[in-house]
Amino acid sequence: MTPARPHADLLHAVAAPGCPACRTGEHTLDRYEFGFVYEHHGDRHTLQNLRDSLGFCPAHTRRLLARREAPWVMRVAYADVVAAARDELASRPPHRARRPCPMCESAARTEGTLLRALAAALDDGGVAEGYAASGGCCLPHLRRALGSADLDEGLWLLQVFEQRLGNAADPDHLIECLAGRDADIAARADARARLRTVGANLTPNDRPEVLAALHGRLRVDACPACLEGGLAETRHLEWMAAECAARPSRLAWDGPWLCPQHLHDLASLDPDAGRLMARWAQSRLEMELARLRDRLSLVPRRGVRARARAAASQFWRRGQPADPFGDRALLAAEELFHRHPTLAEALKPFVGDRPCSTCRAGWIAETRFAVLLAAALDDRPTARVYEESHGLCLRHSLGTDRAPGPALIRDQLRTRLAILAWELEEAGRKSSWSGRYEARWNEATAWLRAPAFLDGRVFLGGPPPLAGQAD
Repeated sequence: MTPARPHADLLHAVAAPGCPACRTGEHTLDRYEFGFVYEHHGDRHTLQNLRDSLGFCPAHTRRLLARREAPWVMRVAYADVVAAARDELASRPPHRARRPCPMCESAARTEGTLLRALAAALDDGGVAEGYAASGGCCLPHLRRALGSADLDEGLWLLQVFEQRLGNAADPDHLIECLAGRDADIAARADARARLRTVGANLTPNDRPEVLAALHGRLRVDACPACLEGGLAETRHLEWMAAECAARPSRLAWDGPWLCPQHLHDLASLDPDAGRLMARWAQSRLEMELARLRDRLSLVPRRGVRARARAAASQFWRRGQPADPFGDRALLAAEELFHRHPTLAEALKPFVGDRPCSTCRAGWIAETRFAVLLAAALDDRPTARVYEESHGLCLRHSLGTDRAPGPALIRDQLRTRLAILAWELEEAGRKSSWSGRYEARWNEATAWLRAPAFLDGRVFLGGPPPLAGQAD
């Protein structure tokens, strides 16, 4: 929002149908992406922010990797990030506070500014009318907006959302109402399709011995823990799609809940299953909103001073001289000291994080694989296979302090990052005018492989799509 034109910006934000915070966040990401690619990817302040966050989050990394300028932009930026990752791996202790993804931080800041301004301006007829006509915020942004709204503002925001939820006859509009917009869905669908191919090659007809299956995963050019988590999430989404088609009543009885990202993923994988899950979520939300209204009705609208004046008037009220002193004192004390829930307490069951069943499936698979790997590294053949593999990404390697064999995991990643740093530097040298005659090696794809060494979730746990990606 522009500070000099806040009212005009608010009217513009609510002028189009759909969640205004989603549109504002997407606009912010577009501006950040444009500035990063064409102006700031070599800027010292921008690179320091990237060093502090150890790169962009997986979703925004995929967003940047899809650009035609990615080979040279990511090569320059991630040379610094890889250097920071090597410092992080060498530090003791390595677990320092990490800055959020710079793109996430920028979008969250502008979305928060908009949501606070909207809540404060709902007494303005033009803003309130435009907000109601647009349909209001999606569920994720509504929950965030309620955290900074007072009671009357929160009730108004909930009322507009309930109207949007009840009027969402089109399934696609309902999914957007529940999960917001998702510009990353196409990139995730492509990555999941590649991951599905990798998983098919890892699943023989017979049941393999545990170490043989482990060695097969280590031979994939990807973080094996992220690979196992990504395969588990894919299997869970496919299972949910099959259950929605064959046994919807049994799945409804389990009451699964999907986060916004995985609701979009399920709808992309199987539109009918996505619509069915959205309808179930709609029914559950309608019941939750009814309970929320009951809780909010108990929140007092008066502050401490107003309650003290009400207690005094209760005690000194006239016209009933026969009332005993004790009764009047009791009523006054109840007025002053009665425990009413605060707005935050009333909202907490609604705005709190909901456990996503697909996220949980991936987390369990990653955790169990890490335990298996830690146990198997004492086996000499397995250790040799691991030394020659991609190995764990930085995100998983930093969590192996107490596991058996952490030295092998850290030494292997330290070596891989050192080679990757050389490749990024070499790719830059060969791309210059003076090095244009030299033969290209595998360093030409280092810009694409570097983000996955830091966080294997960039490609949902699978290997990067290297074909035709050389700069």
